[in-house]
Amino acid sequence: MIREKLDQRISDVLSHGRYIMGPEVIELEKILAHYVGVKHCISCSSGTDALLIPLLAKGIGSGDAVLT
Repeated sequence: MIREKLDQRISDVLSHGRYIMGPEVIELEKILAHYVGVKHCISCSSGTDALLIPLLAKGIGSGDAVLT
């Protein structure tokens, strides 16, 4: 049952070819946002992007000190 659903979802993505910003990605982001209790969620292609995006959003760039 799960296998059939998964195969269908994969087939849908392959058929429309929208791997980035496709309806499945938007659906995943909405589900994740609801799950963690926030208004918005942005999926990333890598951990590097996940770390870089908030830094850029805050205007932190080359030469700025970031303490962890």
